[in-house]
Amino acid sequence: MKQLVKIALITLISCSSLSKKDCINMNWKNKGVKDAHSKTSWKENLGNYKEQCSEHKIKVNEAAYTSGIKYEGAKICSDLQSFHIDGWQEVGKRDALEGQSKIDYHNKCLEYGVIPVNSLYETGYNRGLEVFCSADRAYEFGLSGGVYNYQCPKHLEAEFLRHHTAGIKVFETKKLERRVVNLENEIDSLHATHERKEKELYETESDLRELEIHAPREIADIEAEIYSVKRKIDVLRRDYSNSSIKPIGSSQLSSLESRLRSLESDLSSEKSAYLREREDYLRDIQDLNDDLNDIDQSIRNANIDLSNLRRRLHESHMDAKDHERNL
Repeated sequence: MKQLVKIALITLISCSSLSKKDCINMNWKNKGVKDAHSKTSWKENLGNYKEQCSEHKIKVNEAAYTSGIKYEGAKICSDLQSFHIDGWQEVGKRDALEGQSKIDYHNKCLEYGVIPVNSLYETGYNRGLEVFCSADRAYEFGLSGGVYNYQCPKHLEAEFLRHHTAGIKVFETKKLERRVVNLENEIDSLHATHERKEKELYETESDLRELEIHAPREIADIEAEIYSVKRKIDVLRRDYSNSSIKPIGSSQLSSLESRLRSLESDLSSEKSAYLREREDYLRDIQDLNDDLNDIDQSIRNANIDLSNLRRRLHESHMDAKDHERNL
């Protein structure tokens, strides 16, 4: 049975000292009801309250507090919110209808000072079994994937198992159907990713081709200009060396030499940038091809799994129909 976990966000007065007014006006039963949900032990809380109120010479209504603990504790340990209306008989009936084996509530309820009434629980459980062990309920229980714990009376068990197994077969078939749909969606997603990666690869390869066309041209243009500047510098240097006086074009020579240094720097930067960018493109292309190969392998594996699942689903459909025909 699912264990009810109820953690109330309660600021306990025990975290700070109780005032005299608190001790006088406290509704100790309500306090017990709240403390039943506390993470700390209610007995520890009660000890703290008694100690704090004794400082004001006021006695804690221990009976009222423990009655609140028991009242709320019965609902918590039985996991039945309507416990005080329906009681232990309804707890037993509910457990049986949920397909549970008999549950020992003694230890669960002991901490709240609650003692289960086993005779009422047994009565409710047996009445619940009468309904649970019917053919219709057996099929429904199997259809929901319920696991049978062999709690039905022997004279009802064979019929129960027949209908429960038929329900389980349908349940398992539906599980396989969901797995097939999920895998088909996964394959569709892989194909979409593959298409996106192919487009990205095409664009990257196009960018690389553009780079390999334009970058060498730009480098060649710079190299041509360098060649031209060097020719002019050589001419000016010859004129300068053949002249006994400083030629008028000496400032032009300085300007050309400065231009040459700038062009050579640009050429070096352009070549480095080209090689670096080309290497980046090649690396990206390799990564994209690797991704595409991985996706292709994933698609192949998924298709193999899908083929096996579809075969199992077909067999499961046949098996489920055979069991339903035997009902």
